[in-house]
Amino acid sequence: MVSVQDVRSFLNNIASQRVSDDAIEKQIEIANVRVQAEKSSLATSEQIEDATLVFAGYLTMIAYAAQYERSVGALPSEISRHIALLETMTEAMMQYIKRFSPSFTPLVAQPGTLIAQYKEGLLNGDDY
Repeated sequence: MVSVQDVRSFLNNIASQRVSDDAIEKQIEIANVRVQAEKSSLATSEQIEDATLVFAGYLTMIAYAAQYERSVGALPSEISRHIALLETMTEAMMQYIKRFSPSFTPLVAQPGTLIAQYKEGLLNGDDY
């Protein structure tokens, strides 16, 4: 299970003065509910935990940015870029756990089309 310390570490050890443990715990709860609702039955526990961590980090960064903007009045572009990166990572992780399936490698080479096989002389008869 993802912990508050895991999220802090993921966000480059963001200080507790910037985001409280309670705020991070709430973001972990939200992320966990969303990940559990959208995961594939084939997703591994490590993939689910990683997706939860990234999602919780993203939500925590948004919470931090909102608090920062309220106190200072403006949001530095570095924070906006960091949030955009985390959003991209979150979307990728969510797609990954939704669509995860074992990789499939055919045992033999697969032909392109029946017409191609006919033209190469691999099929007898009419190509249609």
